[in-house]
Amino acid sequence: MSSFRKPINSKEVVPPLMPVYAPFNFIVDTGGQVYYYQLQLGKPKCASGNDDYLTAPFIRLQPENIVQVPQSNLEDFIKSNILFLDKDYKYISIASFLDTVKSSSLKELITIFSDTTYKITYSIRRTTQEEQIVLDYKKRVIYYDPNSVVWDSTRIEFPLKMITPKIQSDE
Repeated sequence: MSSFRKPINSKEVVPPLMPVYAPFNFIVDTGGQVYYYQLQLGKPKCASGNDDYLTAPFIRLQPENIVQVPQSNLEDFIKSNILFLDKDYKYISIASFLDTVKSSSLKELITIFSDTTYKITYSIRRTTQEEQIVLDYKKRVIYYDPNSVVWDSTRIEFPLKMITPKIQSDE
């Protein structure tokens, strides 16, 4: 991935890293099914304090936030939910479980988002640990409690809990 970001000539500026998540997120599973969830609208902000693609921030994703998009309605779904928004809001993230994907769904997503008339910015990445786990709970239709999951701290970053300092009086 880093080799794609190298400038061709020394005067060219390296593009900034894309955040892990975008306002509009698509997941293509190993069977080619497409799932979608939305975060707060707006330009994506830095994903985390570090530039490590392996450590994504915890976003409190829930199974009910994810919807399956039938491949037969994929283009209509995108047109009615994303394509006609202001260009400042059209940031898309496409996630896949595998590095190499041979999926007609992924190809269709890339074709739609590559159309320059829609002015969409998109990135393609691996699924995060949170997306994998939450989608698994959704598919199996079982209760999801993030506190009962054994998270891999090298793959997910939780917000720091603020510790209230104790104040001593002068008495």
